[in-house]
Amino acid sequence: MTYIIIPYLLKNAFKDHAEQERIIEESNLQWTVARPGSLTNGPKTEHYRHGFPPITKTKLRISRADVAHFMLSQIESGDYIRQKVGLSY
Repeated sequence: MTYIIIPYLLKNAFKDHAEQERIIEESNLQWTVARPGSLTNGPKTEHYRHGFPPITKTKLRISRADVAHFMLSQIESGDYIRQKVGLSY
């Protein structure tokens, strides 16, 4: 039953999220949207998956430290400019 209630409770949050991404996509900025799985307080490992399609089977979690590592690495590399990137282990 919970799986039916959660989308209903979060419908406004999902709409806000979609609107935020639409505004970013329509900008003239060089942007990258990082889409991490569930965030953990684990250590930075620098060993995580990124850039995979949404249907890829993967562990849906990643440490905040590894998300920060990814985001900082994009400043230098620019591998994912104007892309939405999945992140997880």
